[in-house]
Amino acid sequence: MAIVPHFLLKRLYLAGSLCHTDDGVSFTLKNVLGPGLLIGLARIKLGDVEYPVEQIFISHEERTLPASDISDANPLHVLMNQTVSCLIKGVKLESGSYTIELEVRSREAGNVTLSVNDTLS
Repeated sequence: MAIVPHFLLKRLYLAGSLCHTDDGVSFTLKNVLGPGLLIGLARIKLGDVEYPVEQIFISHEERTLPASDISDANPLHVLMNQTVSCLIKGVKLESGSYTIELEVRSREAGNVTLSVNDTLS
């Protein structure tokens, strides 16, 4: 498995993308590292709260699917410069600064954890 330095992982997050939607809270990632296969979402933590995978939905290439559907048998192929949005359904947060921790599994790099700060307005 490849080791991806944290400074490169942070480039995946689109700063300023943390926002409320009609369904919850979402943020967006952009693949600036190269094509890859996402084979699982291990966890998302927003601030001090970790949300169950069953509450997370992934939007990519005009389709939305539960994060729990992504697996070795059903990978999400993300090409260079494509975006992926993560929605945490049913969440309403106060405005302010939040640390977002996202742990994913990719076929190329194994388990990878991204940690960034963003502001929800």
